Amino acid sequence: MKSNPHKLTVIDGETLMDKRLPPTKFCVDTLLPQGLCILGGSPKVGKSWMVLDLCVRVAQGAPLWGLPTSKGAVLYLCLEDSQRRIQERLKAITISRDGLF
Repeated sequence: MKSNPHKLTVIDGETLMDKRLPPTKFCVDTLLPQGLCILGGSPKVGKSWMVLDLCVRVAQGAPLWGLPTSKGAVLYLCLEDSQRRIQERLKAITISRDGLF
């Protein structure tokens, strides 16, 4: 019989406190853990610009706001932007960072 991967797992507090868990891995040290993160905020405050810059820095292993990043693959889903808009933003971000691209 196969186990159901969607079955609810129950653990009591004492067992959880005694469990040795691996340390959290971060894309941006102490700021952004690996995995799914959701960013929300008011319209037109720069969320897309910030996330694109973050993605470029993680892909290059470059620091973000003085914090080290773990170089790795990124997936940038910008479902409302055209390729031209993304290209223009990438140019602006990378040129403003001392021509890193």
